[in-house]
Amino acid sequence: MVASKLFPFVLAATVIGNHHVNGTILGGGIVSTYTDVQPQADIALDLRDMEDLLSSSNDALKDIEEAKEIYFSGKHSAVDDTVQPPVMRSLFQMSADTTNGEFRSQRMHEPTYLFHIHGLRNETEQTGDNYLYADLFTKSFFDDVSNPTLAVESAVALNLWMFVSHEIYDAIEDCKAASIEINREVGLTRNDHAAHALDEAIAYWIGTGQDGGRNRGHALYSLTQRAGELFGTNVDGGEAKVNTEIIELYHEGRSVLAFSDSCTGSANDDALARLHSVANRIHARMMIPLMQMLIHSMREQDIGRVGIYARAVVPQISACSESRYQFLKSTLIDNEYTHDLFLDVLHALQRSFDCLGFSCEDIGAYKTSVIAECADVPADYPITGYTPTTDVREHAKIDLDVKQIEILAMYNAFTTVGRYYMYGKNSKEDGGYRSLHGLATSANRAQVDPWFNIFNSYFGLEDYADVSIRAALDETGAWAAASDEQRSASIVNTAKTSVMTMYGLREFYDARANCLSGGNVKSSASSPRTSIHRGESSWDRGVAFFTGSLEGGKEDGSDIIDGQLFFNVAKQMCVYFGTCNSRPSSTFSNAKVNEELLALFITGKGLVVANKCEELSSTIKQIESLLLVPLFQGTIHFAILSQNEERGTTNSDVAIADAYTKSILPLIHHYDEDAGLLLEGNLVYSHTRQPVVGGIDAVTQSLNDA
Repeated sequence: MVASKLFPFVLAATVIGNHHVNGTILGGGIVSTYTDVQPQADIALDLRDMEDLLSSSNDALKDIEEAKEIYFSGKHSAVDDTVQPPVMRSLFQMSADTTNGEFRSQRMHEPTYLFHIHGLRNETEQTGDNYLYADLFTKSFFDDVSNPTLAVESAVALNLWMFVSHEIYDAIEDCKAASIEINREVGLTRNDHAAHALDEAIAYWIGTGQDGGRNRGHALYSLTQRAGELFGTNVDGGEAKVNTEIIELYHEGRSVLAFSDSCTGSANDDALARLHSVANRIHARMMIPLMQMLIHSMREQDIGRVGIYARAVVPQISACSESRYQFLKSTLIDNEYTHDLFLDVLHALQRSFDCLGFSCEDIGAYKTSVIAECADVPADYPITGYTPTTDVREHAKIDLDVKQIEILAMYNAFTTVGRYYMYGKNSKEDGGYRSLHGLATSANRAQVDPWFNIFNSYFGLEDYADVSIRAALDETGAWAAASDEQRSASIVNTAKTSVMTMYGLREFYDARANCLSGGNVKSSASSPRTSIHRGESSWDRGVAFFTGSLEGGKEDGSDIIDGQLFFNVAKQMCVYFGTCNSRPSSTFSNAKVNEELLALFITGKGLVVANKCEELSSTIKQIESLLLVPLFQGTIHFAILSQNEERGTTNSDVAIADAYTKSILPLIHHYDEDAGLLLEGNLVYSHTRQPVVGGIDAVTQSLNDA
């Protein structure tokens, strides 16, 4: 039994028939759960019967109607078998609002679902509302008499897949709620125990009738086996690597909950962080078979299946690169796919692998040689024209946390925003995730002297940015009466302007400290990184934290709609102040200040390598001066946008003005107290005070005088 091999402290339950006394055997023994989830696994039998009916050559119309009845009402998966007839769960209920909004409201804090809704929005919409996308698309195939069996595949890839995702997040919510008893599932809207929710997720994934390591089943495990066969990712012709990893992650999640007080004791926060990590990694694995099947369907020009798997994959890319997502949505969802775009679409998909949490090796090579395995971005791939000599790819991905927090906040999912902020999501570090909270509270920021001390003195807090963000998250302090839009704007823009700026500088100062302490010191002989100069690594990290992963390798970065960190802030502000550069050889315009910063980044790296500490210190000071330019511009720009707002306004511009102002206010106050007080009275957010009460001229004059 897998569980007993991985976690010997878990005792096997007694087997009676196909059930455990307290659990269920799935996949012929590949998984033994700890609670009874046989009814959940039986949803696979609905899929089996639907496929049999829809592929029948008998009375086609009658068979389609019978398959539709199973889809809508269910047949094998009982929610409550103590009444007659039994109450059944159905594939329709897994993706449709059948409880007057209650179920939908549960899902509205789940990131994977929200990214999907966001990714299916219309071009002119900021947020999406296609909550029933899976049901609507799956139902459409029942009317396609030429190939109605696609309804079954759509139900697996869209309805069932997202419901497995729901159960995984339900485990986190149940742990947070710290329920102390296992309550029976009521309909599809309530699970009151985290361990049971994980058991349900794996039961839905594997399903009844599945043989381990084979493509002979009806649910997601079987689909993954089929995808693995096409791409050569099944281990020795047996179980797909993805299935093995998902089962291992299921057991890891169950190990977090192995003790009765895991979610109620002193280690509650640790349990939530670990479940958050497990959920992120499971979802990354879950995406792999969907991506494989999309590429397969495109290559075979199977338009029906392209439609299914495009709707399963592309919306998630809306949480990655906006420009890439827009291209893929237009090509694969908004319009019918045409094969002449295959290579362009394939490249865009492959460029999205890393953001989705998997690699080229995870996807594999299609039919051995038809489509070769792609190559991941190398460690020395340029960052907006700067070439690192150390691997900072994961550091740069902190910008994805910022982007995804912004999307989640659009849907008022502040609980999930808090988890992304506290625990991280995309930037891997030491087996876990680097988080914005970790950067905002790092004691190492004290190296940024005198800036950090000036900020600390002004706010009276070392963790000033963290306190502000958490107040917006919790609706406390100044943000107690703020609108959701203002809270969202404060969180995102404080992260961009205060958290990332100070921590990026911290890395440059760390390179300087290394230079002053002896310079070209290597890691220990026992370390695999013996050839890496510590100062180089610090400097590379600093550049990564100012630019991020979404800007790409070209000197001018990517489209202005993609970037999230300081480099993008400068590009946005230069548009309003006429300080952009646009070269004929460049696809996108860039801020002049970014070009100057890039030159200093390159110069600084050379000084680090040469151990020229005094010149390095001067270069860092020049960088600090240039960083103020977009922050001043942003303060003025959003002050202008806020000047006509009334006291108590819900407009988000005043919150953004607050974030930009606080990113420079301590410095201004330090060197010109009167100017600092004027800015504080006009631009620091207060629900009870009119924004820019002293007038925009006074604000701009104080900035000019500082």
